[in-house]
Amino acid sequence: MIELKPVFYVIAGLILRIAIPIGITALLGWFLNRLDARWQAEANLSRRFLREAFGEIQATLIDRTQPDSIQPCWEHMNCSPSVRDNCPVYGNLGILCWEFFTANGTLRSKCQDCTYRQRVLSIKESLA
Repeated sequence: MIELKPVFYVIAGLILRIAIPIGITALLGWFLNRLDARWQAEANLSRRFLREAFGEIQATLIDRTQPDSIQPCWEHMNCSPSVRDNCPVYGNLGILCWEFFTANGTLRSKCQDCTYRQRVLSIKESLA
């Protein structure tokens, strides 16, 4: 007849070595998911507040890390597909077009006269 004590020890060992760490990991995952959801809600609230308090362009300047808060120049200027295809900045939401050309030392004269650029720069100056 088989003794039950060794079987009990094997089952208890498996619970201690496998089930408890899995349970702790699941609990930690649940906690981190709730924390992430809270941070996402706070970020959305902050973005909404910035837009309401300062308007779209000011919120963009204050919160440049959020791609959905940036209005790209190609949208503002209603660039045609042929112009967008030749633009090295098209599709890059992390930088404004004239910042790209200024960083490369090739600011176009068209960019210097751009109304969108002038408006954003005047807002930057007023915030400083």
